[in-house]
Amino acid sequence: MERISVPARVDWQKRVEELGFNFHTIVNGDIDPVYWDESHAYKFTTAEIENIENSTQVLYRMCLSGVDHVVSNKLYNLLKIPEAYQGLVQKSWERQDVDLYGRFDLAFNEAGQVKMLEFNADTPTSLFEASVVQWFWLESYMAANNVKLDQFNSIHEKLGESYQYVKEKYLNGTDPMYFACLKNQTEDFTTVEYLRDVAIQSGINAKHIYLEDVGWNGKTFTDLDEKAIRTIFKLYPWEMLVDEQFGSYLLQEPWDIIEPAWKLILSNKAILPILWELYPDHPNLLPSYRDSIKLGTTYVRKPVFSREGANIAIIRNGVEYMPHDAGYDKSGHIYQEYLPMKKYDGFTPVLGSWIIGGRAAGLGIREDVNEITGNTSHFVPHLIID
Repeated sequence: MERISVPARVDWQKRVEELGFNFHTIVNGDIDPVYWDESHAYKFTTAEIENIENSTQVLYRMCLSGVDHVVSNKLYNLLKIPEAYQGLVQKSWERQDVDLYGRFDLAFNEAGQVKMLEFNADTPTSLFEASVVQWFWLESYMAANNVKLDQFNSIHEKLGESYQYVKEKYLNGTDPMYFACLKNQTEDFTTVEYLRDVAIQSGINAKHIYLEDVGWNGKTFTDLDEKAIRTIFKLYPWEMLVDEQFGSYLLQEPWDIIEPAWKLILSNKAILPILWELYPDHPNLLPSYRDSIKLGTTYVRKPVFSREGANIAIIRNGVEYMPHDAGYDKSGHIYQEYLPMKKYDGFTPVLGSWIIGGRAAGLGIREDVNEITGNTSHFVPHLIID
């Protein structure tokens, strides 16, 4: 793995905007405004990509085993899942409700091993950048340099294949499937619209609705035309969904929902100590615990629920460093071994390895001058060269 300088396209902003990528630049005070950075790329060998792909597949199987372990032993309280919703989670798992996607955040250690930092199993973003934007960048790069290269990227194809199963499981003929996010969230909207577009290409009657516009008629959720919503993809965290005013209606199971309720087990960081208990010393895992005693004075503290690196702290010799504070500390914490991550030209990359329909599907890389990536980190494309 190597970080290389590459010439950015002169009209790159226009190129990515033509794809529908309109948040390529961050407008936020005096911070570095670049989100999409094509002045650099990460170069991999085929062997390195195969390692990432195989590790992702292994980690996903372990995560599913972790869900089964939690359900079988009713360990919901360890994951801060409200008692009222534990039965919903159990039924969802026992039915094998369909999951669509997730993103493992991975790191290479100095020995070249793939290590799981966490699993964004419920509401991962950066999907559109990983699937579409960096692929078109690669095509432009190959044309400009008259070379044939590759990229770990079958996200689009695997989404299309997974939607066939969604149709078989949940939809009958032209039954609509709704795709929902909150209003005024550009990144979430782009992710949802991309997922909806692939669904349309897959023959699904896919409709968009904002979560604020979802109604309740006493029996089921409805759209703005008072039509029942029977199947929905929602880009909104389960742990927040159950706390909403309408959260109790979910217990009536009025719709088929993706991601499913069993993702409550995987969408919080309390699964990490459970995985370590199930698979101690596994080469793809970092030691993780519900207290810091075994880790001494240097470790990483993570909230059970958090987003975009918020409130994750590195404690070195008892001194705390937390670059992104967004008030996620109320959920409790888990503690993970600190992994010194290699810097490339002053940046720390995190490998976002996508799992689509249970299969490793592609790679998106975010990098930051901090060791903990946040919502202002750069997205950098990658390529494979042997």
